Amino acid sequence: MKRSIVALLLGCSIAVLLPVARVQAMPREIITRNASGPVIVWDATPQIEGLIALNVPYERAVDQLKVHALELFVRGAHGFAKKEKHLTVMVVYARSGAISARYQTKSFQGVGDVLTLEGSPRIRLDSRWRVQAQHGNLPPGLTLHVNPPPATEGQ
Repeated sequence: MKRSIVALLLGCSIAVLLPVARVQAMPREIITRNASGPVIVWDATPQIEGLIALNVPYERAVDQLKVHALELFVRGAHGFAKKEKHLTVMVVYARSGAISARYQTKSFQGVGDVLTLEGSPRIRLDSRWRVQAQHGNLPPGLTLHVNPPPATEGQ
């Protein structure tokens, strides 16, 4: 009897946890348009919270976000119609206490911009573009704007 109850509870736990794991694994991207063309908005909140939890220095964390933004740009460039002349990738996060001491709750407190990467989706990429990006060299023809870090208490 105890074994069947344990098995039932375990089965219910797994059934509840699997959808939660799937939701957390889903990409947090929105594809929209502005006057220039398609815009990929990436909500990097979980990644940023993880980088902060690991005490990754700000510059190194931004470098990692830049590389992923470029990966999204390249994937988007291959996925949009050939007629598109401009593509933008915006990296945003939800302001919370986990990211900035100013926000003491995990509830929605607004959205912050980390960086914006934009350019022609028709750029020619060197076969080593990912390695070059990891060393801080973005492909020519792309524009990158990094916003300053959020202010902390006492600033």
